[in-house]
Amino acid sequence: MLTVPAWATRQSIARPIIGAARERAAFQRMLGARPDQPPVAGLEHEFTVTDGARQVDFASVIHGLSLGRRQLDPDDPNAYRLETGAVVTSDKREAEIALAPFDVVPGFGSAAARRAEREATALRQRLPVGLALLGYSTHISIEVPEALTVEVAKLYVRRFGPAMLLAMDGPEAPGLRIRPRHRRLELCGDFVAGERLRAALEFAAGSVATCIGVLAGEPAAAPLPPPVVAAVRPAIERPGWFIDQPSLGLEPGQADGVLRLADGRGLAVRDHVEVASQAASDSLGRWLDPSAASPSHDGQAGPFGDLLQIRHRPGVDIAPVLVSWPLTVFMVSGVGARQPAFAAVPREWLGRFLSMFDGGDLDSSLRGYIRGRHNVSRAIGWHDVRQPALFDDLPSRLALMPPEPL
Repeated sequence: MLTVPAWATRQSIARPIIGAARERAAFQRMLGARPDQPPVAGLEHEFTVTDGARQVDFASVIHGLSLGRRQLDPDDPNAYRLETGAVVTSDKREAEIALAPFDVVPGFGSAAARRAEREATALRQRLPVGLALLGYSTHISIEVPEALTVEVAKLYVRRFGPAMLLAMDGPEAPGLRIRPRHRRLELCGDFVAGERLRAALEFAAGSVATCIGVLAGEPAAAPLPPPVVAAVRPAIERPGWFIDQPSLGLEPGQADGVLRLADGRGLAVRDHVEVASQAASDSLGRWLDPSAASPSHDGQAGPFGDLLQIRHRPGVDIAPVLVSWPLTVFMVSGVGARQPAFAAVPREWLGRFLSMFDGGDLDSSLRGYIRGRHNVSRAIGWHDVRQPALFDDLPSRLALMPPEPL
């Protein structure tokens, strides 16, 4: 039986395959070209943990909660991946729940809001008596083509940023951070849940889709919101931009205010929101495939909800040793193996990989690879695992992560 040794979660020098080329080629050929899939979204909720009026550092609590698997995230030693596919971790002093990436398909906003509430309820039930969770922030990510990530973010700030800010801002008006990330745009605002979260998710997806379409030269079904004048500041912690209501010339909660446009005209806040919402709604309608399956309501998120267990086939076993938004890496071992190997599977191929492994379609290529390799030391990074790949040794897991823009 395969067990995951401690060294599999530590950093080591990479040794990608040079030999066993036939089996590696067979593995890639079986998985095929990048699957045609709907765009995906992500959601993170942060919570303040309190004991009465006192805030508690969640990092001092998390490791006693009997959560899921730890040490699968390459850059977060506090992250626990749950059987639902979600991740619980501590971000500074706050508790964070990150849902697994989910498809932007009809009903995705409501399904994600329900999943987020279930995960928060489950975490509350695990907390020691007397501790409580208070909503702190919401991070929404929408998939963006890699070549357009920064340009989408720049366009978004003044076109859709004000409406997104108003959709998420609360009484304390903490503002909105707009961050270009690897193949996604991250929008970070105040804590929203339930119906407000559903609406924010759908607006985020539709508004990002509008920006992608404009930059790709596609005809717009509805007018793009005019650019708004804002005192934009750099975002904190990660590259990006920050706006808040004062930066737009508004008082917090000023629903009847006037925004100043780049051409010198004024535009009522409600009119800006209406134009932005119409553009987002039209683009989202074109993005959504009406024939696509509705999201699962069982609390799991596709393949990310089916990762933690060790999988067995005759002569070959696999277990995850790295799980992230863009990439999952499995340790591969079995009868006759000189030492374990590793299968790198980008997110787009993950569901296909698991289905084919369980069905036995990958038995021959995986068994052939682990039984007949030549080990030659080489450095390895993200560019080597952009498509499914087999390699001999686990490198620094951070080296496998894609570079962030900016």
